[in-house]
Amino acid sequence: MPKTLGSRRKLGNEWTEVLSVEGTSKVKCKYCSTEISNKIERIKVHLKKCGKRLIYSDKSSESSANTTVENMVLTDVGGDSPTCSVAAAMKTWLSDTSKTQRKLSEYIIKTTTSQKEILDQKISKFFYANNVSFLSVESKYFVEMIQALRPGYSAGPPWLVFAFCSDNEAKMKLLKEKMKEDDELKTIISYGCSAHYINLLEQEVTPNSVLKYIIQIQKFFRNHHQPHGWLKEKGGLMPQIPNDTRWNSQQACINTFIQNYYKYVEIANEDKLEMRITNILSNPSLYREAQHLQKQVDVVSKALDKLQSDTATLSIAVNEWLVLLESEVLDPYKANIRKRMEEATEPFFFVANMMDPQYLGMIF
Repeated sequence: MPKTLGSRRKLGNEWTEVLSVEGTSKVKCKYCSTEISNKIERIKVHLKKCGKRLIYSDKSSESSANTTVENMVLTDVGGDSPTCSVAAAMKTWLSDTSKTQRKLSEYIIKTTTSQKEILDQKISKFFYANNVSFLSVESKYFVEMIQALRPGYSAGPPWLVFAFCSDNEAKMKLLKEKMKEDDELKTIISYGCSAHYINLLEQEVTPNSVLKYIIQIQKFFRNHHQPHGWLKEKGGLMPQIPNDTRWNSQQACINTFIQNYYKYVEIANEDKLEMRITNILSNPSLYREAQHLQKQVDVVSKALDKLQSDTATLSIAVNEWLVLLESEVLDPYKANIRKRMEEATEPFFFVANMMDPQYLGMIF
């Protein structure tokens, strides 16, 4: 190739990287032997995208850099100069630099099937635990949030519902009956909430014939300012009142009554209270009945605490129902226990209990 153009201008460096092809108007790339037009524009375009040229350039640069580093190390080998430290760092970097081509997967976020299942479970648990409507998944803001968190994941429509647990409210009972009549919905498993039914049982084992007098005392010392102040001065506990929406409230009512009883009596003897309150407190059998109720309620309350736990399972529910049936202090309420147990459990409950290594069908 000529060294200069007709105007005596020096040729570009690109001409040193190609060879002339005799008898043609083409040149050949030194690196990949590809024949290209001898126009400088075509040569520049080819050299920019020539893979072998890029590899050759990288190797040349690395060789040059290594030579420089070695020279620097040799020059400063006698001391701890900054130049020596920089040279060592550069040599380490060059040895660790990978020359392999990056994969396409490094530029995208892919969600595998197993990862999607885990994400589905996590999102489903959020919806179920917080009673969030499934319609939320159709909100554009929900979709945008999911895409921002993980672009490779797409949250589908409401996840498959194969079972649901409900209380004994009339509409819920009707719903379960209607589901059994529907060809598509009858495959969904439905069963009662054992914790809810045991809470109802707790109300049944605290007969109103005794509890009503306890509640009168509790309300009086809770709602009247001066008697409440006297109770507080004696170190008494805050009197608790049964509440239908607060589980184990019967137990709390009886327990605080028993612990405060002698303080109630002291206040009645020291100060002038309403006659109806004084008459109730003067009945010695009330305290004994309260203690008996406490023994009964404690057994039920213990089962309720287990079944409203996050770790409660169907097999645990069966075991707790059987414990209640076997309890001697609850003998007068066997019929009530069986009734609530039948309402709350299904045959597969007992299968779960028999297959659970913790129970294997036995009572603990």
